Amino acid sequence: VANRLRVDDRITWDVAPAWDSLRGLTRDFVERIPLLAFGLLLLAVTGVLAWFVNRVSRRVLERRLSNKILSQVASSLVVAPIVLIGLYVFLQVAGLTRLAATVLGGTGVAGLIVGIAFRDVAENFLASVLISIKRPFRIGHLIEVQGNRGFVQSVTTRGTLLMTLEGNFVHVPNSDIYKSTVYN
Repeated sequence: VANRLRVDDRITWDVAPAWDSLRGLTRDFVERIPLLAFGLLLLAVTGVLAWFVNRVSRRVLERRLSNKILSQVASSLVVAPIVLIGLYVFLQVAGLTRLAATVLGGTGVAGLIVGIAFRDVAENFLASVLISIKRPFRIGHLIEVQGNRGFVQSVTTRGTLLMTLEGNFVHVPNSDIYKSTVYN
């Protein structure tokens, strides 16, 4: 068959569409700079507000509650919604509505994943709050729990530090203390 088709053997690299796309992204970024700046200002105001509310709530709670751990936990619970709302408003103002929706929707899934992954940490944290409320012992008391006998040195959100009669330190997880029999 004889025809007049010509086959061009060389490959042509046309990068014009890539450059056009890059120019469009740059133009969109430059147009959003004022929104990003205003959003960052709002985020800074949210940070200052969260810091102020944390200080005030901690002072108020420390006066009303004699337990320092419980007052820290409660003040964190007061501050957390302020930070989340501030982050959401920042994403909305900055024009990142898809990211804001993803953050809002992914919070539940992420919470579930983190909850499963950090089950022991969450269990010890909750046990420390319950121990702080019930107060089965105080710092300096001689207690025995799960075969460990010692003087209570400190109670943290993770565990209770005991100094044994021999002078050794033993760290007992709060969840174990809450579930076990404590001799005081």
